[in-house]
Amino acid sequence: MSERGKLTVYTGPMYADKTTHLIEHAKAAGEQGIVFKPSLDDRYGGGDFVRSHNNESHQAILFDAKKPGEILRIVAQHPEISQAIIDEIQFCASDILTVLEKILVMGLNVIVAGLDLDSEKNWFGSMEEIIAKADEVVNLTATCDGCGGDATYTYSKVPKKGVVAVGAADLYGAACKNCYGGLSKS
Repeated sequence: MSERGKLTVYTGPMYADKTTHLIEHAKAAGEQGIVFKPSLDDRYGGGDFVRSHNNESHQAILFDAKKPGEILRIVAQHPEISQAIIDEIQFCASDILTVLEKILVMGLNVIVAGLDLDSEKNWFGSMEEIIAKADEVVNLTATCDGCGGDATYTYSKVPKKGVVAVGAADLYGAACKNCYGGLSKS
C-alpha cells in the first residue's frame, strides 16, 4: 500500500497570487502533475488554462464543479502522476471532500487553491472543511485597495445576486479589516 499523499491549501482573498503558486507547482511537477480548473471559471478568456491575475498560465483540464468526481476518474486514468493540482476549489460541490480523500489515499499529493471566504466574509463552499483536513495551509494576503496594507478579505465592487458571481477586477477587490466596510458594495 502506498503512503498517503499530502494536502496543501493556498488560500486568501482575490489577488493574493493563489493561482501563481499553483502554476509554480505545476511547472515543477512537469508530467508528474495534472492541473484541474472548474469550467465555470471563464475569466481571462476561459479555456483549458489556469491563469493568474498577472497573466501567467498553465494548461489545465476543465471539469464541472457540480461533479468533482470527474477529477477522480481522470486521476485514476493516469497512474504515472504524483500530484493533482486544483484551482478555484471553492466552487466545487461538497463531494469534493470525498474526492480529495480518495486521491490522497492513492498516495498522490494534492495542491489546491481557493478563496477561503466569499465577499460577505462567510466560508466559501467547502473551504472550511478542506482547510481543516489540510496537512499544510498557506494563508496569502493581497494589497488592500483602500490603504495599501495587507488585505485578507475579498469585497464586492457592485451589488451581487447570490454567492457565486465569477469575475475579476470588474467585480471584486481586496481589502483589509479596517477598509472592508467602506469599500464593499455587497
